[in-house]
Amino acid sequence: DLSTHHDSVPYQNHFIQHFLREHYTEWITNTYVKPFVVILYLIYASFSFMGCLQISDGSNIINLLASNSPSVSFALTQQKYFSNYSPVIGFYIYEPIEYWNSTVQEHLKTLGQGFNKISWIDNYFHYLRVINVSASTKSDFINILKTSFLRSPEYQHFVDDIIFSKNGDEYDIIASKMYLVARTTEKTREEVVELLERLRPLSLINSIKFIVFNPTFVFMDRYSSSIISPILTSGFSVLTILILTFFLVINPLGNFWLILTVTSVELGVLGLM
Repeated sequence: DLSTHHDSVPYQNHFIQHFLREHYTEWITNTYVKPFVVILYLIYASFSFMGCLQISDGSNIINLLASNSPSVSFALTQQKYFSNYSPVIGFYIYEPIEYWNSTVQEHLKTLGQGFNKISWIDNYFHYLRVINVSASTKSDFINILKTSFLRSPEYQHFVDDIIFSKNGDEYDIIASKMYLVARTTEKTREEVVELLERLRPLSLINSIKFIVFNPTFVFMDRYSSSIISPILTSGFSVLTILILTFFLVINPLGNFWLILTVTSVELGVLGLM
């Protein structure tokens, strides 16, 4: 009993405990103070809720990399000259395909739907229509491509977009690339995330083997999860606490105040930080 008495007396006489018991509780429950407490809480909850509606990732690619890395140089140039434009995504076909085959041509058009394309093959078909020549066979297709199209001044910039391989007296196209540009210019980072989610599954299941790349893809992966992950984590923690307290707190009114308190804290963490 003496030990219990000696242990409890310092706690009972602690100035913070004494202040809360004797002064703070009387002040906070005062009839004239309660309205101000409610108003302050509503202001806090309102700003927290507004903050939750505007959750976004403010990370900058330049701050996440070494200053001398190529990606930083790309990001600086992108922000300086092309910040108002949609991202350009490289579309790389890394296996030989029959570009002269009408079925393959339609397949390539399907993959490029929804984008503005900078493509050697589209320009090549336009060139064939202009000169009124058909290239439905492999030999005609590659011969006109190498000897006429790629040597024309207006199309010479496509030379680096096609890789040829010589097999005896014949040439094969073993790889090529084109560029895809989204048709909207709003919310650029959200665009990149959406493009990633759309193109990646296609690259895994499509009969044409290709990869897509943009220097910001690796950071957009992080961006796409940086918003959802904190919300899911906070929501799971709140749900866990509420389930546990539902069985531990018998008084329904106590459950209500506990739910309100935990929800308010989580709103503040997400909305104000």
